[in-house]
Amino acid sequence: MPEAILSLEEQFSLPLVQDIVIENDKLRALLKSGTKIPDSQIEDLTVPYVFKNKLLMKEGEYNGVFYPKEEILAEADQADEKGLVYDHLDTAGEGASNWLGQVTNPRWDDSGEDGPGLYGDLKVVDKSCAQLLASGAKWGISPAIDYQKNEVDGQIVGTNLLWKSFSFVLSPAVRETMLNNLKKIKGDVTMAEPKDEKKKLPYKYPAQNQETPEEKKKRMKKEKEEQGELQVDEKTLQILEARDAEISELKEFKDKIELSEKTATVAELIANEYLIGRLQVDELADREKALMEKSSDVLTELADVIGSHAELSKFTDFVKAFIKKHKGATIKDAAKAWKKQKPKANDKKGKGKLAEPPAVDPNMPGNIPGAATDDPSGVEEGEEGEAEDLEEGEGYIDDPLKPADPNTAAGQAAMAAQAAAKANGAAALTGADNADPGRALAQLNASGMTPDDTDAQMLAWFRGGAE
Repeated sequence: MPEAILSLEEQFSLPLVQDIVIENDKLRALLKSGTKIPDSQIEDLTVPYVFKNKLLMKEGEYNGVFYPKEEILAEADQADEKGLVYDHLDTAGEGASNWLGQVTNPRWDDSGEDGPGLYGDLKVVDKSCAQLLASGAKWGISPAIDYQKNEVDGQIVGTNLLWKSFSFVLSPAVRETMLNNLKKIKGDVTMAEPKDEKKKLPYKYPAQNQETPEEKKKRMKKEKEEQGELQVDEKTLQILEARDAEISELKEFKDKIELSEKTATVAELIANEYLIGRLQVDELADREKALMEKSSDVLTELADVIGSHAELSKFTDFVKAFIKKHKGATIKDAAKAWKKQKPKANDKKGKGKLAEPPAVDPNMPGNIPGAATDDPSGVEEGEEGEAEDLEEGEGYIDDPLKPADPNTAAGQAAMAAQAAAKANGAAALTGADNADPGRALAQLNASGMTPDDTDAQMLAWFRGGAE
């Protein structure tokens, strides 16, 4: 008796075949991979047809551009409703005739089926395209992206991403987006694993802003509590860390240079202030500490206001030699030694005499006693008997900012000069005036300022004149 030959339809209806088909469908559903459906369902497929949860984009370098996770994640929502086309034909002006559908529900998923990446649903409205995908077409998904180009140590990094469209292509840059690419591994059906997958290591972004030591301390404390990181491969991490180390080294070198220049400026400034009598020996250390806390701009302006004393160079050389000779000596010690070895001009008995100040022209606010003399102290050589003898030390202006004494001829003259300067609105020192410490002292005396006045008050007075 000849064997009965079953038709294809009859074979498909056999219980064993049906069990295999059902098991295959269950496996595909379990894996949630691919787009293929049973052949019997393809013809009756209706559109729009949605292929759920497909990988669209991953972090990595593609076609010479590195796309960080943070940038993809930041613009994930903007991929919603972007068109699906064939082979990027939209970039060739053929997008409308090849529009197949759109991407919906885009989101970043760290635990996605194909690894961390941008996932979305493919809503296909073209029936022929949907049937091809349902038949198991081995296509990949390729995004068309506009981006801002940034170069970091020779590597191009894409930021501010702008999704234009997504295309079905045969050879996608992101290989993991291939649809229906199944292979057997030890009897298990799995998605193709990407080759040369590199381990990602955290790179901490360096601080960019200039900051004060206090701000830096607060920032470092905050960074320990919460530090932003960028996941990069080991090679990129080495490049970035090497760059950060180089920048840190250069910044440290720059800070040392600036500190050295600032220290020199402060040393010269306090030397001038001491020489013109604005500082006493016991005030030098505290003054140095206070000046080091000021900005370089303020120090420069103060130096312009104070001026440069004629003996600055001699004093500076003396201090350097003294400190070098006496181990552990300070500028205060050197200043005391300088004061002891400096003879008081025309003081045969330890007493000096103040010269009678010239008459003050009230219409000339700059014509102030002492302003035109070479000796800022106001003591003139060879003049004796023109003023009464003073107690030792009173004939020298140790404190140039000390208020005038109305009981002395010099004090009365200084007060008259002060009144004249204020009445006529004494102008700020500029040009050659700043270089003359005698002029500076005379202006300070005329302003009525005292040692208690701050640097800020002094600068304000010199900038805007007496009020």
